[in-house]
Amino acid sequence: MLKVISLTFSWLVCIAIVVSFALSVTQEEPATPMAKAPRVHLLQRRAISQENEYPLTEIRVVDGDTVEANIEFPLGVTLRKEMIRFLDFDAWEATKRRRSVNVTDEEVIKGKEATSLLISLIDGNHIVLLLADSKRDMYGRVLGRMVVYTNDDRRIFVAEYMYDNGMWRIEDDEEN
Repeated sequence: MLKVISLTFSWLVCIAIVVSFALSVTQEEPATPMAKAPRVHLLQRRAISQENEYPLTEIRVVDGDTVEANIEFPLGVTLRKEMIRFLDFDAWEATKRRRSVNVTDEEVIKGKEATSLLISLIDGNHIVLLLADSKRDMYGRVLGRMVVYTNDDRRIFVAEYMYDNGMWRIEDDEEN
């Protein structure tokens, strides 16, 4: 069943990309503040096309690196209430539910700070998802990078913003 859902998601993404490309070739895009927004930070040192950005709506922050949201694709296609895990960083844990790592009380406090910081960053701003590919993680979450377009025309990559604010979980073996 999960394989069927994964294949369906893959086809939807492929169709959305092809349609998006076709529309961008045949229509002149209006000038928008987003098109002129400067990049604040870029973890991936490669250019990322705005054609691969999909708006997120009805966002619920789960923790500092995971949200539940609707992903809006071209032609009115929407994936509803998708769990989305951000790539490029691991935020502090906000609960002790994660069994694969030792979560301390100090980390839970930092995790709640990371969750609050993410909520304040996205509040009132335009949020988009850069899909990594059509694969999901082992928990079935969509994988991608989240970008925030602020009301003052800045483009902020969430991973780097969280890193700059000390909300990046560092594994013990990475410190050595």
